[in-house]
Amino acid sequence: MLSSQEQKFLLETARKTLELYINHRTIYKIEDVSLLTENLKAPRACFVTYRIEKELRGCIGSIYPEQALFEAVIDKAIASAVKDPRFPPVSKKEVPLIHIEISVLSPITPIASLEEYDVENHGIILQKRGCSALFLPQVATEQGWTKEDTLLHLCRKARLPEDAWRSGCQFQIFTAQVFEEES
Repeated sequence: MLSSQEQKFLLETARKTLELYINHRTIYKIEDVSLLTENLKAPRACFVTYRIEKELRGCIGSIYPEQALFEAVIDKAIASAVKDPRFPPVSKKEVPLIHIEISVLSPITPIASLEEYDVENHGIILQKRGCSALFLPQVATEQGWTKEDTLLHLCRKARLPEDAWRSGCQFQIFTAQVFEEES
């Protein structure tokens, strides 16, 4: 678990990264490495989510730890701004409107049965016939979805028939520590 100070550090890092990249096309570098705790230097998977007035504006992440958490936040902050295929790149005038949320993922766990999936606490990954999709743990709750609703939407996201989750799918679950900028 990240402390409140570590969470604040990551949110500030994401904010500085967004501002510097969009306004100057420069990648943010941590100047004072003494601020990097063991938690921040540990390899962790994360997602950086942008919203404007509660509407999704970008969300990119990784499900497997590929780099130190602070580096992953910097990479995903840039990717969420300019590489989310659902949206055009963030503009300079949008930067101050963006609200940042970070999700730091637990290790991914395969499940044998959907009974192991708790829609209120788990993120979920579906894989079938080369198609896959993921929802972070907070998505179903934010949308007011039941487990079945979530699975239907997950199939849509994976470009599969809505009932494809009923057979032949592989599922993995995870939890996340989710924190966001203050309003």
